[in-house]
Amino acid sequence: MGTNGFQHLFRALAQLPLSADEIACLRDWLAALAAPGRCLALIEQREQRQ
Repeated sequence: MGTNGFQHLFRALAQLPLSADEIACLRDWLAALAAPGRCLALIEQREQRQ
């Protein structure tokens, strides 16, 4: 996925009212990726806004 695709995906996720369980599931999925650092930081930022 290119940068534009990721930004589009992240904007879509940011608009969803994710529950704590959904955020945890998404975090677990990203943790399984080879290089999730930036993704995890963005998810944590989103989680802190809730």
